[in-house]
Amino acid sequence: MNDARLLNSHRRRALQRGYSLIEVSVAMAVALFLLGGMFTVLQSTRQNSGNQNVLAQLQDQQRIAMTIMTDVIQQAGYFPNAQTDKAADKLLPLAPFATAGQSVFGGTDAYGDFVTVRYIGDSSGDVLDCRGSPIVNGTVTAMKFHVQPLNASPNAPLTLWCSMNGNDAPLVTNVSSLTIRYGADTSVSGSVNAYLPANQMAAYWTSVESVKLKVSFTNPLFGQPGQTNNPTISFNRVVGIMANSGVNALVYK
Repeated sequence: MNDARLLNSHRRRALQRGYSLIEVSVAMAVALFLLGGMFTVLQSTRQNSGNQNVLAQLQDQQRIAMTIMTDVIQQAGYFPNAQTDKAADKLLPLAPFATAGQSVFGGTDAYGDFVTVRYIGDSSGDVLDCRGSPIVNGTVTAMKFHVQPLNASPNAPLTLWCSMNGNDAPLVTNVSSLTIRYGADTSVSGSVNAYLPANQMAAYWTSVESVKLKVSFTNPLFGQPGQTNNPTISFNRVVGIMANSGVNALVYK
């Protein structure tokens, strides 16, 4: 009888024994391996999603900067009633424009190149400034595009600004530099024959027919594995000065 009880006791202990330490260790190792793979995939997905977001933001900043600068610069020299009036009578000498009729001026400051253009509003209300507001009919408005820090903070990002009649308006941030070349008709042939920096333009400011822009932005992916080693990404565009372009340019200047 005692032997039967002892045998049953051993059987119950065998059934209640559970897993050994080795089996538990193997199971934990497999689980950790699978969890590690899952977290790696999750982290990679999050990083890719973040990269896509910052690249989309960069494209938006580039599009805004180029669109605003193009819309403004191509209007340089515009004035109402161009068939009866002359640019020299409407765009009088006024700093920084040293010559009557001059509508483009540029230079270099501590943060790179800048460009200033001017034109006149008309009665249509369709002539806009760099902030998208209509220019009052008959009013000469000068707008300067330049790069400077967003604010006085030492870590403030460089920003593309538009200064209009002494009032500054930030356009887009993370702009590392602005490079400008001026397409000038230096030979008085009726077309551009040289793209020059501002320091070579002293005799040609009234001969500017186009402006070549290069806007460089901080590369948001710089330093990441597998990405380009260039800390900036640049965008280029050539903008025609509409008042000085076209078949009638020589007639209405």
